[in-house]
Amino acid sequence: MKRGITTLLLASALLPLNALAQILSVTPAFPSQNDTVTIIYDATEGNGALTGVVPVYAHAGLITNQSTSATDWKHVQGNWGTTDASVLMTNLGNNLHKIEYHMPTFYGFGSSVIVQKMAFVFRNGNGTIVGRDPNGNDIYYDVYPANAGLIAQFLAPETTQLISSGDSLEFVIAATQKSDFKIYDNGTLVYQDSTKQDNFYLGSTVGGIHTVVLQADYGTTTVYDTAYYAVQGPLNVGVMPSGREQGINELNDTTVFFKLYAPFKNRVYCLDRKSTRLTS
Repeated sequence: MKRGITTLLLASALLPLNALAQILSVTPAFPSQNDTVTIIYDATEGNGALTGVVPVYAHAGLITNQSTSATDWKHVQGNWGTTDASVLMTNLGNNLHKIEYHMPTFYGFGSSVIVQKMAFVFRNGNGTIVGRDPNGNDIYYDVYPANAGLIAQFLAPETTQLISSGDSLEFVIAATQKSDFKIYDNGTLVYQDSTKQDNFYLGSTVGGIHTVVLQADYGTTTVYDTAYYAVQGPLNVGVMPSGREQGINELNDTTVFFKLYAPFKNRVYCLDRKSTRLTS
């Protein structure tokens, strides 16, 4: 049976969107496996467990062509639970911590290895406090072939984020070559520049999902990337019909009424498989 869903907004908030900023800032933005890389870890992001902790140690590995799964670390660096100087990060202040290394030297991989991702968690000296991603998982960063051609992407936001009407959200763009960038917000050109990496802010008073498309031109090559953000629309407060029970109330073959009690909240979003966890 195919059903539509009619919902009553009861002033609550079940947000399907991650308010995730950059956990890692990596230079170069699109590293290859023979590069020297600079990793800056923001301890306030991800699970935030290491906020205010000094010093911080990296626990680092690789996902390679020899890994048996997407989480099978190889060439792991760092002796867990010890103050290992080889993975001690430099404290930059403001909960930012840096480590820099030449990838082949640091990880010690051979010529037959193809590196696909760098893998990290971060810890205090004895390993009792661990910084991970917002879901408690390991943190990964892509590694690219040395001759991959033009790559251009949004580096931030990393996930769809929900903002209030009139607020703004930072976007970070980067490419492997200085390129002619155009950025479109729901089809409207909102940014244009020739650059290799830049940041700018977008916001709107128009509620709903905003599709942000990146177009990067370098010579005869054009690449695209897409990001999303959502703007909260006007709050629609209705009158609760009598006789409705908590949960789903089936009204007929095509309509259900959903009642949810959620005190001290402001908004609720009713999601189904078609919504792909984006607010509308």
